Amino acid sequence: MSHAVLREERTKTQPNGSDLCLACGLCCNGVLFDQGVLLPTEFDLAHEIGLTILTSDDDDTPTFRLPCACFQQGRCSTYRKRPEACGRYRCDLLQALKTQEIDLDAALEQVAQAKALIAEIELLIEDTNVSESTSETMGEAMSIWQRAQQFAQRHGLRLHSTEFTRSFPQIQLKISALYLLCDRHFEHFMSKPADRL
Repeated sequence: MSHAVLREERTKTQPNGSDLCLACGLCCNGVLFDQGVLLPTEFDLAHEIGLTILTSDDDDTPTFRLPCACFQQGRCSTYRKRPEACGRYRCDLLQALKTQEIDLDAALEQVAQAKALIAEIELLIEDTNVSESTSETMGEAMSIWQRAQQFAQRHGLRLHSTEFTRSFPQIQLKISALYLLCDRHFEHFMSKPADRL
């Protein structure tokens, strides 16, 4: 068999990852990271596409806030003009798909499990007594982690504290399950800082 035929056969059997990424979005919606790194040359781009630029006294690395303002209705609204960090990032699940350690159906099942846990947590922390304006930070979307933190604070508790776990065991269980699922299949939270894309 020629190299061209082998390459064509391999291309047919290897998923390119687009189906997985389009079904997922966890790197954009703040589940995996709370910031994305910007190159110094990307400030104009960030302003142009409406990203919130963050700076820190501790670190000179410019970042943008996640959930991303450009992630709308499950898609990147500025895909062709996105920061380099977005185009370069590959979660563990996508890498496993590309190396054929997992097939697309199994990968999509992991995404579905994560999204189901997020939906369950959202239902559990929904508070009808809180106005819609307090569920956002300065008009920007909040990640599930930020909303859970806000829920705990409204009840005078710290998320993951013993008191929170005693008061809201079902919520803590779902949060822990999501954290472990993300750590195992998407981004290793436990072995490295996972706050930046």
